[in-house]
Amino acid sequence: RPTDTGEVVSTFLEKNFGMYISDTFTAEMEDELDDIASGKRQYEKTLADFYKPFAKEVKAKAKSAEKITSLGDAPEFRCPICGGSMEWKLSRMGKFLSCKK
Repeated sequence: RPTDTGEVVSTFLEKNFGMYISDTFTAEMEDELDDIASGKRQYEKTLADFYKPFAKEVKAKAKSAEKITSLGDAPEFRCPICGGSMEWKLSRMGKFLSCKK
């Protein structure tokens, strides 16, 4: 089972960098790396072709990406103040319950 931090990171990557963690991207990158290993492709060009658009996207997302802290609903708990729904959240200090309102 992934850690709480791992789940938040995975959700963030899926929302913001889905292309880079897709099966298609991975398969294509593996093919390119095989070509580098066999001498059919130069690693400098392959790295530049990947890194230039990736770095641009990271820079753009750094300004606009939503902070993700939710680990999902906690239907077994109700807010003791308002009776509303609760959710699990993650902070630097660890996992905690938070009212969804």
